[in-house]
Amino acid sequence: MILSWFSVTQPGVLDAPKSTLLTLPLELLTGIVQELYWRDILRIRQSCRLLGEVSKSNPVWRNIARMELLDDSITGANELCFERSVQQYRSEELERLIRWKRAKQNSTINDDAPTSTGHF
Repeated sequence: MILSWFSVTQPGVLDAPKSTLLTLPLELLTGIVQELYWRDILRIRQSCRLLGEVSKSNPVWRNIARMELLDDSITGANELCFERSVQQYRSEELERLIRWKRAKQNSTINDDAPTSTGHF
C-alpha cells in the first residue's frame, strides 16, 4: 500500500538506477577494501572479478603491510622485516610476506598444542 502511494506521489523515483557496492568509483572501492582485515581481503576476492582485482592492488597490500609493521612495533615482535621501502614492493610480494608471517605465527601457537598420533 505504501509503495503504490509513494510511486503515485513521487513519479520516477522508483525508476532511478540502484547503487551497489560494485557501482562505486574504483578509488572509493579500494579505500573500503583497504580497511578490511587481511583474511577478509582474501575472502572478498572470491566474490567477483572486480573485488578480486581490487583485493590484489598495491594500495590495499601496502596498507596491510603498514598495519603489520605498526602491530610489530607495538608488540615488540620483529617478524616482518622489509629489505626496502614498502612502496617498492609489488602487491604479490607484500601478500606473500604477510601470509608467511601469519602462517609462522600460527605454527608457533600450534607448537604448544598436543599432537595427535592417529591411534584410537
